[in-house]
Amino acid sequence: MRYIILLASWVLLGSPGHTTETQTLPTISLYAPSQCQPCADWAAQLAAAGYMLDWQEKEPPALRKIERWLNVPSGYESLHVARVKGYFLAGPIPMHAIQCLITEKPSARGLVRAEGGSIHLVGHDGRVVATPWP
Repeated sequence: MRYIILLASWVLLGSPGHTTETQTLPTISLYAPSQCQPCADWAAQLAAAGYMLDWQEKEPPALRKIERWLNVPSGYESLHVARVKGYFLAGPIPMHAIQCLITEKPSARGLVRAEGGSIHLVGHDGRVVATPWP
Protein backbone atom coordinates (compact mmCIF):
# COMPACT_ATOMS: atom_id res chain seq x y z
CA MET A 1 0.00 0.00 0.00
CA ARG A 2 2.87 2.36 0.85
CA TYR A 3 4.25 2.13 -2.65
CA ILE A 4 0.85 2.64 -4.28
CA ILE A 5 0.36 5.92 -2.41
CA LEU A 6 3.88 7.10 -3.29
CA LEU A 7 3.37 6.14 -6.94
CA ALA A 8 -0.02 7.85 -7.05
CA SER A 9 1.52 10.99 -5.55
CA TRP A 10 4.30 10.89 -8.13
CA VAL A 11 1.79 10.56 -10.97
CA LEU A 12 -0.40 13.36 -9.61
CA LEU A 13 2.47 15.73 -8.88
CA GLY A 14 4.83 14.88 -11.70
CA SER A 15 8.38 13.66 -11.70
CA PRO A 16 10.90 14.80 -9.08
CA GLY A 17 12.42 17.29 -11.53
CA HIS A 18 9.05 18.89 -12.21
CA THR A 19 8.47 21.92 -9.99
CA THR A 20 5.04 23.01 -8.83
CA GLU A 21 3.76 24.85 -5.81
CA THR A 22 2.40 21.62 -4.32
CA GLN A 23 5.87 20.09 -4.14
CA THR A 24 6.75 22.48 -1.30
CA LEU A 25 4.39 20.55 0.98
CA PRO A 26 6.16 18.21 3.41
CA THR A 27 5.99 14.45 3.42
CA ILE A 28 3.54 12.97 5.90
CA SER A 29 4.47 9.67 7.54
CA LEU A 30 1.29 7.67 8.04
CA TYR A 31 1.15 4.68 10.38
CA ALA A 32 -1.96 2.58 9.82
CA PRO A 33 -3.21 -0.99 9.35
CA SER A 34 -3.20 -2.22 5.76
CA GLN A 35 -6.90 -3.13 5.76
CA CYS A 36 -8.21 0.21 7.06
CA GLN A 37 -10.60 1.87 4.59
CA PRO A 38 -10.97 5.13 6.60
CA CYS A 39 -7.16 5.34 6.69
CA ALA A 40 -6.96 4.81 2.93
CA ASP A 41 -9.64 7.47 2.37
CA TRP A 42 -7.73 10.01 4.49
CA ALA A 43 -4.48 9.11 2.70
CA ALA A 44 -6.19 9.72 -0.64
CA GLN A 45 -7.33 13.16 0.57
CA LEU A 46 -3.78 13.99 1.67
CA ALA A 47 -2.36 12.90 -1.70
CA ALA A 48 -5.03 14.88 -3.57
CA ALA A 49 -4.07 17.96 -1.51
CA GLY A 50 -0.47 17.55 -2.70
CA TYR A 51 1.21 15.89 0.26
CA MET A 52 3.73 13.12 -0.35
CA LEU A 53 2.92 10.11 1.81
CA ASP A 54 5.10 7.53 3.46
CA TRP A 55 2.52 4.91 4.50
CA GLN A 56 3.96 2.41 6.94
CA GLU A 57 1.65 -0.52 7.58
CA LYS A 58 1.29 -1.17 11.30
CA GLU A 59 -1.15 -3.42 13.07
CA PRO A 60 -2.88 -2.12 16.25
CA PRO A 61 -0.31 -3.37 18.82
CA ALA A 62 2.55 -1.69 16.93
CA LEU A 63 0.39 1.39 16.33
CA ARG A 64 -0.14 1.83 20.09
CA LYS A 65 3.64 1.78 20.58
CA ILE A 66 4.07 4.47 17.93
CA GLU A 67 1.38 6.59 19.59
CA ARG A 68 3.23 6.32 22.91
CA TRP A 69 6.51 7.21 21.14
CA LEU A 70 4.83 10.30 19.63
CA ASN A 71 3.27 11.18 23.02
CA VAL A 72 -0.33 11.04 21.84
CA PRO A 73 -2.43 11.64 24.99
CA SER A 74 -4.31 8.69 26.46
CA GLY A 75 -7.89 8.62 25.24
CA TYR A 76 -7.05 10.08 21.83
CA GLU A 77 -5.75 6.91 20.18
CA SER A 78 -6.98 6.44 16.64
CA LEU A 79 -7.15 3.96 13.76
CA HIS A 80 -4.12 5.75 12.38
CA VAL A 81 -1.56 8.30 13.42
CA ALA A 82 0.68 10.45 11.27
CA ARG A 83 3.74 12.62 11.67
CA VAL A 84 4.58 15.81 9.81
CA LYS A 85 7.29 18.39 10.53
CA GLY A 86 7.80 17.01 14.06
CA TYR A 87 4.08 17.11 14.94
CA PHE A 88 1.74 14.14 15.34
CA LEU A 89 -1.72 13.94 13.79
CA ALA A 90 -4.00 11.56 15.71
CA GLY A 91 -7.01 10.67 13.62
CA PRO A 92 -8.30 12.08 10.35
CA ILE A 93 -7.22 15.69 10.77
CA PRO A 94 -8.71 18.05 8.13
CA MET A 95 -6.40 19.62 5.54
CA HIS A 96 -6.96 23.19 6.78
CA ALA A 97 -5.84 22.22 10.30
CA ILE A 98 -2.70 20.51 8.95
CA GLN A 99 -1.86 23.56 6.85
CA CYS A 100 -2.34 25.89 9.85
CA LEU A 101 -0.11 23.64 11.96
CA ILE A 102 2.65 23.72 9.33
CA THR A 103 2.50 27.46 8.67
CA GLU A 104 1.89 28.72 12.22
CA LYS A 105 4.36 26.31 13.86
CA PRO A 106 2.84 26.44 17.37
CA SER A 107 4.81 25.23 20.35
CA ALA A 108 2.98 21.93 20.62
CA ARG A 109 3.25 18.18 20.16
CA GLY A 110 0.46 17.80 17.62
CA LEU A 111 -3.25 17.65 16.87
CA VAL A 112 -5.95 15.25 18.04
CA ARG A 113 -9.49 14.72 16.82
CA ALA A 114 -11.89 14.72 19.77
CA GLU A 115 -15.36 13.21 20.02
CA GLY A 116 -17.70 15.21 17.85
CA GLY A 117 -14.94 15.88 15.33
CA SER A 118 -13.38 18.99 16.85
CA ILE A 119 -9.62 19.38 16.46
CA HIS A 120 -7.46 20.24 19.48
CA LEU A 121 -3.84 21.22 19.93
CA VAL A 122 -1.75 19.17 22.37
CA GLY A 123 0.80 21.19 24.33
CA HIS A 124 4.29 20.06 25.22
CA ASP A 125 3.01 19.28 28.71
CA GLY A 126 0.69 16.68 27.17
CA ARG A 127 -2.48 18.57 28.00
CA VAL A 128 -5.14 18.98 25.33
CA VAL A 129 -6.12 22.60 24.78
CA ALA A 130 -9.84 22.90 25.48
CA THR A 131 -10.53 25.35 22.67
CA PRO A 132 -10.96 23.77 19.25
CA TRP A 133 -8.11 24.56 16.87
CA PRO A 134 -7.55 26.34 14.52
